[in-house]
Amino acid sequence: MNRSVPNKAQKHVFAALQHVLAVFPFPVIGIDSDNGGEFINIELFEFCLQHRITFTRSRPSNKNDGAHVEQKNWSRVRELVGYLRYDTAVGLELLNEIWELDRFFTNYLLPQQKIIAKVRHGAKVSKTP
Repeated sequence: MNRSVPNKAQKHVFAALQHVLAVFPFPVIGIDSDNGGEFINIELFEFCLQHRITFTRSRPSNKNDGAHVEQKNWSRVRELVGYLRYDTAVGLELLNEIWELDRFFTNYLLPQQKIIAKVRHGAKVSKTP
């Protein structure tokens, strides 16, 4: 689920997080973030304690820790809205409207499959969805 903010100030990130938690289709039991100050702060820490949400962060100097999130930058962000910078209040509002519509499309209409098993036969890998 995406949400755009005017900048990385902790108050904007926290407000976006509260919006996402309010509209999420199921209870959130964990948050995984990078090491930025917009996430690693006392306000978010106390919020997670109060709501019994497990909070984890990536390891310092390990840029691949966020790989599962970062892989969606092309398929859900760049492919949908491109590479332009939307830095006006109107652009931010439109982006959040796009994310709201995309949330329903992605979560309810796109088919999802989880791989149950992978079997390797030499160099060939067979996957069972």
